[in-house]
Amino acid sequence: MKGITRLPGKMLLGFLSPTSLVARSLVDPKKLVANHHFNHRPMLSIEFPSGNGIGQVRSMAKIYAAFASRAEVLGLKECTLKELHNPAISPQEGYYDHVNCMNIAYSLGFWKPFSGLKFGRSESAFGHPGAGGSFCFADPDEKLGYAYAMNKHGFGMANEPRELALRKAVYDCL
Repeated sequence: MKGITRLPGKMLLGFLSPTSLVARSLVDPKKLVANHHFNHRPMLSIEFPSGNGIGQVRSMAKIYAAFASRAEVLGLKECTLKELHNPAISPQEGYYDHVNCMNIAYSLGFWKPFSGLKFGRSESAFGHPGAGGSFCFADPDEKLGYAYAMNKHGFGMANEPRELALRKAVYDCL
């Protein structure tokens, strides 16, 4: 369980209490999600938001590259792309996410960079992490689609060390 301490402490405690917002949001009552059943076909076939989006890393990078370059292949209107590129607007209570137990800036379902979490070269970037340390995002300023998935599940959610090292190397090459 090395690395489990990379998750926010409040989130770890939340998993221990079945009535917590964390457990009610991230753990199926039948205990299918948070254990070894996660990669079985029945679990992969159901749809639940932000919980089992599954795709090839190369395909995720292509999608985010299309977002970043405003590609017409997505069929999105210019006004939609403009909204995706806008900075997040802080809620009145701030960026604290009560499920993930950390500050996160959201806009249109995507994470956005802010003072507590930087990715991309400006506030126009947008993306989302995945379980275990994966992360995908679009950086419209660089016309970059980025996707990372690991071959060994980690416990990080934001700036997982392996992902962060690769992201820094990509930006060093630009």
